[in-house]
Amino acid sequence: MAFVKYTERGRGAAPTLSLSPTGNMAFSEGALRRFGLIDKSFVVLYYDPDTQRVGIMPCDDAHAEGARKLSKRATGAVVSGRGFMDHFGIVIDKTTTCTLTQDRKTGMVIADLTTGKRRK
Repeated sequence: MAFVKYTERGRGAAPTLSLSPTGNMAFSEGALRRFGLIDKSFVVLYYDPDTQRVGIMPCDDAHAEGARKLSKRATGAVVSGRGFMDHFGIVIDKTTTCTLTQDRKTGMVIADLTTGKRRK
């Protein structure tokens, strides 16, 4: 088998979301690429308290109800989630990283807080 060159940049290809105690929600570069967030400027946040899952719906409309700016960084993107976390009583005492999945029907990106890994 011939060698295949790896040309991707960034910290990793895994689609993850890191939630900080200050309310920042940071998407990995892998998440931006895999779920098409790299082409979006806004997201709308959802929460399912029964399953403790955060839903993220990418959008382009700054005036969509609940739209939050997706601020691009060198290796990912950040959205402010402080008000969202306060509203739903989501307490993050240490930065927690969740692997992201996507609902193929709706396009919603999902983070399961029950399986997140906390930093030490």
